[in-house]
Amino acid sequence: MAVTAAGIEAGAAILDQIKQDYPAFVPLLQIPDIAQLILKASTPGAQWTPQKLQAEIEGTDWWRQTSQPGRNWQVLQLTQPGEAARQSGQMAVQVHQLAAQEGIVLSPTDLGDLVQKAQSNSWTSAQIQQAVAGHAAQKTLTAGSIQKSAMDLQSTASQYGVPVSPHTAFAWAQKIAAGTATADGFTAYARDSAKALYPTLTQHLDQGMTVRQLADPYLQIAGKTLGVDPNSLELTDPKWTAALQSKDAKGQIVGPMSQDQWQQKIMSDPQYGYDHTENARASATQMVQQLATTFGVMK
Repeated sequence: MAVTAAGIEAGAAILDQIKQDYPAFVPLLQIPDIAQLILKASTPGAQWTPQKLQAEIEGTDWWRQTSQPGRNWQVLQLTQPGEAARQSGQMAVQVHQLAAQEGIVLSPTDLGDLVQKAQSNSWTSAQIQQAVAGHAAQKTLTAGSIQKSAMDLQSTASQYGVPVSPHTAFAWAQKIAAGTATADGFTAYARDSAKALYPTLTQHLDQGMTVRQLADPYLQIAGKTLGVDPNSLELTDPKWTAALQSKDAKGQIVGPMSQDQWQQKIMSDPQYGYDHTENARASATQMVQQLATTFGVMK
C-alpha cells in the first residue's frame, strides 16, 4: 500500500499523542506487539485508561512468552540504554573472569551471548558459572582449573587402577566447574569402578585404601627386578595389576599373588622384558662364573 501524505500526517499526529499521553512508552514502540497497542490506544476517540493499556499489554504474545527478567532487561535497554550498557559491561567482566579462572577461552560472540542471556534471565553467579563451563572445549583451553582438574581426576583414577579417557576426565572436570559434580564424587566413582575390576580388594577399598597402595609392594619388587623406577609403573597397564589378580586352575581370580609368584612371573613372562635388563645380564654372568668355578673351567 502506498504511503500518502495524509497517512504520514495521521501517523505523526498519533505519535505526538503518544508522546503526550504515554511518554514513558515511546521507546517501547520498538517492540512490535507493544507498538500496535500503543498506536491503537492513542487513536483519537479510543479513550484507553492506563489500566486498560496495561491489561492489554499483559495479554500480548510478547508479555506471555517473555520471562519477567527478560521483559525488564528489554525495557531497560530501550528506556535507559546508558544504564543497560553499564550493567552489560559489569556482567562481561564477571563472565570473562569466571572463564579465565576455568581456563576457558571465549570468543567475543560467545561472551556477548552469555552476557545477554545472563542479563535476560537474571542468572545467579552459580548459573553463570555453569553456563561458562558449558562453553568449555578441549581445544580452546588454556592452563586453567578445568584443564588442571581433568589432569587431577586422571591421577585419581590412576591411583585406583581405573583407565579413564581424557574425554571422560574432561567431562567430569566440566561438571565440577559448573557445580553439578564434585571431586569427591569422582573419587567414589573411581573406587566403585576399582571394586568391579578387583573384587577381591573390595574390603580394603572400603577401608579407604587405593589400588596403588595395595599394589605398592609388588611395584617395588618389579622396579628392583627390572631396574626401573616403580613410580613410573602405571596401574592402567594390566601387566602391573596382574599381581593383584592371581587365578586358580579354573581361571577364577582368587586374590593377589604371593611376592615369590610375582617375581617369578616378572622374570619368566616375556612381556616384562626381564631378559634385556642389566639385572638379568648380571645374573647370567654370575651363573656362568659359578659353573666355571664348580667344574674347574678356567678362562
